[in-house]
Amino acid sequence: MPSVNRVELIGNVGKDPEVMAFANGGKIIKFTVATSKSWKDKDGEKQKKTCWHNIQAPLRESGPGFFAEQYVRKGDLVRIVGEIENSKSEKDGVTRYFSAVNIPPFDGKIDKFFKQSDDSSPDNQSTTANPGIDVPLDDDIPF
Repeated sequence: MPSVNRVELIGNVGKDPEVMAFANGGKIIKFTVATSKSWKDKDGEKQKKTCWHNIQAPLRESGPGFFAEQYVRKGDLVRIVGEIENSKSEKDGVTRYFSAVNIPPFDGKIDKFFKQSDDSSPDNQSTTANPGIDVPLDDDIPF
């Protein structure tokens, strides 16, 4: 049976994306996304847990990394579709392990959710920001 490495996150961007360039001419974009959950404990007290996720994508024209560089900013609500990538580095005899969500250029995604404006007409109710695609919030699906 084949295995699958796929992750989907919806959360808020923690810092503006940063572009990193390599000596070979390649570039990647990195940023963080926070996901949170809340619940009431056995005493009825509200609890909240936030997880931070490192996100990275190759910076190629018209790919998810290019979209992030152009449109994603700190505080934005985004949807990330990618895969978990683990790595390690050693410095001064200390090994550190890292996990990140890698967004592949062809089957990964970054979608940005827009806040609804005061004008509640259907033209102003888009949910995601993929260039040229506008998805209305109010659809007439009967189920």
